Amino acid sequence: MKVQLQESQPAYPAGNYTVHSSSFIVNKFGSIELKRFGMMIQPLEPAL
Repeated sequence: MKVQLQESQPAYPAGNYTVHSSSFIVNKFGSIELKRFGMMIQPLEPAL
């Protein structure tokens, strides 16, 4: 998956990430999909 950065946004450090819950929407058919713009990712929590 490619994640585009805004012009002034710094690059994400290397690591494992997941898609942030705010990056999903419900489409007109009631299905969940990723936003086309403004998708955010967050680092995965390390397993204990």
